[in-house]
Amino acid sequence: MKSPSNLSLVMEILQSTALEVISANNGRQAVQLAMEHKPNLILMDLHMPGMDGHEATRIIKMDEELRDIPVIALTASVKTTSVATSPEEDWEGAGFSGLLRKPVQRSVLLKEVSRFLNFSVPAEAAVQEEQRNAEKPFLTPEVLGEITKRLEGDFMDSWRGFQKRQPVQEVRDFGMRIKELGAAGKLEVLRRFGDDLVSAVNNFDVVRIRDLLKGYPDLKGTLEERAK
Repeated sequence: MKSPSNLSLVMEILQSTALEVISANNGRQAVQLAMEHKPNLILMDLHMPGMDGHEATRIIKMDEELRDIPVIALTASVKTTSVATSPEEDWEGAGFSGLLRKPVQRSVLLKEVSRFLNFSVPAEAAVQEEQRNAEKPFLTPEVLGEITKRLEGDFMDSWRGFQKRQPVQEVRDFGMRIKELGAAGKLEVLRRFGDDLVSAVNNFDVVRIRDLLKGYPDLKGTLEERAK
């Protein structure tokens, strides 16, 4: 790449994955390394000293053993006009499979690379995924039994009362209690049901209120399915 800082940034991002990364400082070296290693993907800076990215890509695409390797162009000067007025803008016609604009954003780079390669989630994202998993409910038979007991106990008593009439405030309180139970137990299905019911009451949506209350007995079965 033309700028050492750009090269360092891209290298740092890609090395946070399980990908093996090889770098070149100019177009001639890029062609040489491509011939030696036959990589699965090439990120090609269009502006490099000596042989530029366009010439390097042209040579690579002429080689029978390399022509099928996808090449993503890296440039800071691509315009967004609908008509290509320079070789840089006609990146598809120049044999590139994709294009990234500098400075490269981490999420954009990884998303583009993932179109061509399968790689492990970066460490930072993996930690976030673990945190999300830790927040998911762990429905043991004991926990499910306790929640079911509540749903079939005082909650069910309130629900039966709503079969005759639906006092607005009582229905709203019912929804809030279910929502709180779902939030406390990290049970999205309960939290969402309660939230929807409260919203329907606030909007005076009688039809929606009746439909939601009609589906209340199904919550137990839904939780049992999630616990399997």
